[in-house]
Amino acid sequence: MLDDLVARVIDSGAVSEVRRARLVTDGLQHIVVVLDEDLLARFPRSDQAIESLRGEARLLTHLAGRVSVPLPVPVHVDESFTLHRMLHGVVTSRRALGSLERRARERLLDDVGQFLAEVGTSAVPSFAASAAATSLDHMRVLRERADRLVVPLLWNHQRQWLDELFAELEAVSFAHTPSLIHGDLAPYHLLHDHESGHLTGILDFGVAGLGDPATDLACLLSVWGERFAGRLAHRWPAAFDLIDRARLVAMALPLEWAVIALETNAADMAVAHIGHLAVDVAPSAQRSARPSDQRRRGGRNHRRRAARSRRRCAVTVVRWIRYAPALMVID
Repeated sequence: MLDDLVARVIDSGAVSEVRRARLVTDGLQHIVVVLDEDLLARFPRSDQAIESLRGEARLLTHLAGRVSVPLPVPVHVDESFTLHRMLHGVVTSRRALGSLERRARERLLDDVGQFLAEVGTSAVPSFAASAAATSLDHMRVLRERADRLVVPLLWNHQRQWLDELFAELEAVSFAHTPSLIHGDLAPYHLLHDHESGHLTGILDFGVAGLGDPATDLACLLSVWGERFAGRLAHRWPAAFDLIDRARLVAMALPLEWAVIALETNAADMAVAHIGHLAVDVAPSAQRSARPSDQRRRGGRNHRRRAARSRRRCAVTVVRWIRYAPALMVID
């Protein structure tokens, strides 16, 4: 397979020769060939993926120069593949975020927030709706699909969780003005420099389009959790108005993947999110708590703990002063 794909790239005239090539088959829609660790050729797996690839090429060309982060803008678009320069960096998993120095981590989160702000306010021509966009109707249909396929497989405590999750639907507003969204901000689509923390690239705009910006925030909440995603509002103030809806969507994401896996009999879909889902997304019942509120509470709690620690230290010192003479005599 690899030799045939490389031959197609060379025959297209996009490159004259390839010294080294390797195959990447992880994607759901495309097969990727890395050429000389410099170029990426993406080959669609289906007719639907072909249309997605063409739309993605148009969108990336439109965004080039309008956002401050490097994008995989195609240098060649063919009927059967696209070619772009390889973007380098570390996959931005929750673990990778936690391993960064504080300033580098804040810089990275600010870069992501800046990107979301730029995309959300970008003037867009007639782009299609994102396949990842969510809505109140979408969530209601998800519940119906889950009742049919997933609920019979659940234990009682899981069914209770499902009931509590969807009980919040009517209390959360899904009203929004559609804007441009990425739609699939998984850790492996966000690359960064480990030393500086700067965002070095955002990949795979295959489901990007017009939709609810809470979708992108929900993706990041689901993989980073409240601890990290709350920082995005520093550069993306719109996050404050999206947080309630994003929390609900984030909590429902594993359920949606389970439904899709059962509907399509695709085992790989059932396990697609193992290993990178966060566990500290606030329950939607706490929807009054914005990320900034949590940070303020966290700061107050930290000060209280520090004060208690100082008091304990003071008591210890007093006791030591009181009994030290006796101890010194004994010694």
